[in-house]
Order: sequence, then structure tokens, then C-alpha cells
Amino acid sequence: HDVIERYAENNLCMLMVLAEVDEERAREIAAGYLKSEDVRKKRTAAANLGRIDDSAYIPYLVNLLDDKDKETACYAAYSLGFLGDTSGAQLLREAAYDTQTNDDYNSRVLFDKLPAALIEPVIYPFLTTDFGQPTRTSIEAVGILADTPAVPYLIGFLKDTDTAMQRLALEALGRIDAPSTSEYVYPFLESDYYQLKEAAIKALGRMGDTSAVERLNLMLFWEPSAEGLMIRHTIMEALAMTGSRKALPALAATLDNADPYLALKILDYLTRAADTAYVPYVEPFLADTLAPLRIRAAAAVLALSGNN
Repeated sequence: HDVIERYAENNLCMLMVLAEVDEERAREIAAGYLKSEDVRKKRTAAANLGRIDDSAYIPYLVNLLDDKDKETACYAAYSLGFLGDTSGAQLLREAAYDTQTNDDYNSRVLFDKLPAALIEPVIYPFLTTDFGQPTRTSIEAVGILADTPAVPYLIGFLKDTDTAMQRLALEALGRIDAPSTSEYVYPFLESDYYQLKEAAIKALGRMGDTSAVERLNLMLFWEPSAEGLMIRHTIMEALAMTGSRKALPALAATLDNADPYLALKILDYLTRAADTAYVPYVEPFLADTLAPLRIRAAAAVLALSGNN
């Protein structure tokens, strides 16, 4: 205990350990962190004290909402969210408008990791209409946070006239486990904009939408766009993500034309197929110049042949 306490005075990780065995002493040391003249030390404490499940830290963090250092204040607002306190929500919303300084980066980081209590009061107001960069940051954040309640807002942005906003919404939908939204994604497979088409394909793959396999199989061979080669790479990756056996023939047929990165993914996928019919597609890679492909191919042949 004495060793932990001694190190906790200068090491935040040890302070968090101390909080598990001596809450009262940990609070005393934490108060010193939050009053420190070392701005970096104070910021780090403000960003992490909410992780200690102790409501006694709420008054400490609330006091920091008025700190002269804006980053410290934002981190305190963030930590309060882990303790169920949303009093710093407005401060975080204001930080989202800063696109000129490093604070913009910090607000993005905070948005991507917001505790559940802060998602609605901080992010949702930016999803009601287009506020520019704060809205873009919010769309990306709900995708990373896999926030299902935000799906209706994202569907609304698919109707936006700004293709960049549509792409962000497609990417966010792909990250959220809501397969029922795939019907809103399908129309973008016909888009004249490469970025939207690619985002739609990736979204369907991440959703594991097996009903899209037949359509993606056709696109794999007949994609007419000028970016057809790049799109086909995206399609192969999406097909593998669906987990559907219906994707196996098309993936096997295109394996020899795939770049090494995609070939590894396809070999992994074929490995799980456990079907000897695909051994001939894999065997050529046993002599590949790249060791990772040779190793993965050997594993695939053994698996497909039913050997351990």
C-alpha cells in the first residue's frame, strides 16, 4: 500500500490503482493533480478521473469546467460523462466549432470516445441540421460509437445534396449493427460518384448483408465505372465481410488477380469454407514470392482438405 501511494503522487495510473484500495487517500492526491501548475498533468488527470467509478470526483471535475485552460475544461466535461453528469455538455458542443487550432483535434478525439450519457446532449443537436464541421464530426462519432439511436438521423443525411455528407452517413451506417438500414444503402450502388458507391459497398459488407451478395457478385465482373479496378477490390472485401458462402465462387475466381493485401483476406475466407473444390484456386500461392501468402495458402489447403 505504501509503495502504491508513493508512486501515485506522480503517476496517474498508480493513482487509479490506489483508488481501488484507498478511495479517500486517492481523492486527496487527485486534488493535487487538479491544482497542479503543470498543465499537461492537470489535463491528463481531468481526462481520466471519470474512469474511477466514484461520484465524489464530480465536484472536483465540475470546478474545472471554468478552468482558464480550455482543453482541461473539455476533458473535465468528458470525464463527468462517465459519472453520469452532463453539466459539461454545452462546453463540448462549443469545442466542436473550433476548426482552427489543435482543439479541433481534441474535440474529435473526445467525440469518438464519448461516454453514453453525453452522446445525446452533445452530439444529437448537431444531427438535426447541417452545422458544418461539427455535424461532420458528429456523424463520424456516432458511427465509431455504434450508436443505434442515431440511425434515423443518418438516414436523413443520405438525402442531403452534399455528397461528402452522404458519404459520411453511409460510412457511419456501416459501422452500426443495424442491417435493416441496408434498403437505404442499396440506391447508392448506382451512384455516378465513385466515393458514394464505394462507401455503400463497404457499408453493406460491414452490415453482413447476405442479401447483397448476388448484386455484389455481378458488380465484381461487370462494374462499368472508370474506377472499376478499385471498386472491385472494395467489392471483394465486402463479399468476404458478409460471411456468405454464396460469395465463395466469385472470390475464388478473382483470387489470382487480387493484390497481396486482398489475397490474404480471400485466402482467410476460403480457409473457413472447408470445401475441397477450392483447393486448386489456392495451390498456386504455395509458391508465391511473398512468405505471408505462402503460409496462408498452406493453412488454407490443409483446412480445405480437412487436415489439421
